[in-house]
Amino acid sequence: MLKNPSFEAYESSLSIETIDLQNICNLSTDFIPKYWLLTTGSCATILTSNRNLARDERSFLLIKGSVKQEIRGLQLGGLYRVEFFTSQLTGSEALVSYMEGFVSFGKFKHVFLMYSKAYRHDEREMDLSRETVSWQRHTFYFSGKEATLDFDFGAIRSNMGIYLDHISIRHVKKNYNNSVCSCRIYSSVGLHTRSVEFY
Repeated sequence: MLKNPSFEAYESSLSIETIDLQNICNLSTDFIPKYWLLTTGSCATILTSNRNLARDERSFLLIKGSVKQEIRGLQLGGLYRVEFFTSQLTGSEALVSYMEGFVSFGKFKHVFLMYSKAYRHDEREMDLSRETVSWQRHTFYFSGKEATLDFDFGAIRSNMGIYLDHISIRHVKKNYNNSVCSCRIYSSVGLHTRSVEFY
């Protein structure tokens, strides 16, 4: 359904150890993951590392603005669970305690929060025993109102960057008992819990 969900198909990448957020908008389209499109005014690049920092496999995406992909083959009226991982930027770019990101499925847009770890700004900020990228899981549900729709990810403030990795979209089976839907509810892991909305 979703192509290249962990951003492993690409032509060129940058190392997270040498990334400069200000220059990613000057890169060629070789640095954009295959099957993904940039929205107007947005920039993105594939990141890799000498250490395995990705949430899944070996690479992940840095977005400044938003990216999108068209999804086909949705079952009309079907319930879908979307799960993905985000993180605020590391190092000097991570100057705020939380950021807002968004995911949209066609006409419906959901906002989520990303928090930096409390220790990110203390005197041991560069301690190698601490994780470099603080991945946070997000889970949302949506109904298939159309067989094809645009699937967008990004930061609410388009001038701020976020990391994105390991997106999954799964069809959820509904169990009906006396005309009542009892669907399994999943919550996100981390400092916050997201509400589950059905559309």
